Amino acid sequence: MTVLSLYGGRLKRDFIETAFEELGSAGYEFERTPEEVSSALRRLNMLMTEWPWSQLAYNFPLQGNGSAEEESGIEDAAFSAVAYELARRLAGMWGVQLSGEQRKAAAEAKAQALPVSVPTALMAPGTVRGSGRTWRRTAYITESVSEEE
Repeated sequence: MTVLSLYGGRLKRDFIETAFEELGSAGYEFERTPEEVSSALRRLNMLMTEWPWSQLAYNFPLQGNGSAEEESGIEDAAFSAVAYELARRLAGMWGVQLSGEQRKAAAEAKAQALPVSVPTALMAPGTVRGSGRTWRRTAYITESVSEEE
């Protein structure tokens, strides 16, 4: 019997383990307690509610924190970016900081995984761009009056 996945992507545990590895606490060296995994899973769930991370197709739990064994729904192209961001958020809990190389790699991964588009708002018909700014004297281009008149 073939089982098809509804969400796909890597397991949520993969993001958590990779984040801990970036912090220097690899799972093969240090045994994870269920409380540590639950805390990291809770932070992952909170991370995925914020913009621009909410643009990814994350599989939110129906109740509670869910399970680390659930599929995330996040495509592999965004794996590094999410894992680095989770590591950055877990770093304070562990009392460590990401190195400069890790921060650079995180920024590059985020730029590739999340092509940021600036949120825009529709303007009412006839509204001139820049209107409402206090530093601008007038939003319209005015005609200059020549001295000959």
